[in-house]
Amino acid sequence: MLRFWRLHARRCLRASIQNAGWIVDRFAGQVRGGPNTLVGFSSQRRSWLWVAVAGALATTFGTLTSYAIAFLMPARRGSRTQRIFLGFASSFHVGGSRVFDLPSGDRMVVVKGEEADPQTGNPFRGYSDRCPHLGCKVHYVASADHYLCPCHQGVFDADGIATAGPPAQAGQRLSPYRLELDGNSLYAVVLVG
Repeated sequence: MLRFWRLHARRCLRASIQNAGWIVDRFAGQVRGGPNTLVGFSSQRRSWLWVAVAGALATTFGTLTSYAIAFLMPARRGSRTQRIFLGFASSFHVGGSRVFDLPSGDRMVVVKGEEADPQTGNPFRGYSDRCPHLGCKVHYVASADHYLCPCHQGVFDADGIATAGPPAQAGQRLSPYRLELDGNSLYAVVLVG
């Protein structure tokens, strides 16, 4: 019985291979009629078919290769900056502070000082509200003109440099933000992307 099925499988396989060849030849225009009836031979059509198949394979492999290269060597994006409107400078009072949420999810404390910074000519200072020691929220104390971290009593001066507590021992400072005045408008310049 097993021998019968083996012979039957061989015959079916042989017949399917012959029929597949006939179908390909029929598509190429070489066969008229049924299988094994070769009437005419058109080398032009067959060569066109091979050119089309080779072109499709080359396009496919070229596309896959370009995707692989793009995956293995991604393009470097340049960092861009964005100006974010914070408010009108006249609405801030000297010694007062405001906290702003940035698009990155960070928060920034903006303080208006009494004197303008000699480098920028801007009386505003902007620093991150996260302590570099453990990431606790820093609060501005107007009466002492410094920033205070309540977690371990870290103190930062008006320029964001640690003066007491664990951040001072580690030589840490608050992350500064660049602020710009455009007339009466105050903007924060932040990195995006």
